[in-house]
Amino acid sequence: MADEKKQQDVAWAMLLNWLIPGAGHWYMGDRIRGVIYFIAITMTFWIGILIGGALSTVNIKTNTYWFFAQGFAGGYTILSMLIGTLPGAMRSYSKTLDLSTIYTGMAGLLNIFVILDVTTRKFKGTSA
Repeated sequence: MADEKKQQDVAWAMLLNWLIPGAGHWYMGDRIRGVIYFIAITMTFWIGILIGGALSTVNIKTNTYWFFAQGFAGGYTILSMLIGTLPGAMRSYSKTLDLSTIYTGMAGLLNIFVILDVTTRKFKGTSA
């Protein structure tokens, strides 16, 4: 029964980390680690969006392979796709597009480690 509860909690933590990097660690009680992950991945992703804009950077048609890496940033990828559909969203070209795509893709790839890291953590204050 306790193992089933732990597995459920870890699954929730993994989902939370996918939606918002570090949120799963926060949920598990590892607040400092959660904040560090949140800041590092959030800054990396959104700096990429600031450099290249949401319309071109997170786009499955133009950046097919990078889009899968960006997808691991979860909630940020979904939000930036929505921002890209807004009127006035600007396109990015050449080196700014390359740089922004790499930043956002790397944020997604880093988040894979955050998602996997939470599986090895225990709730703070538990003996199990």
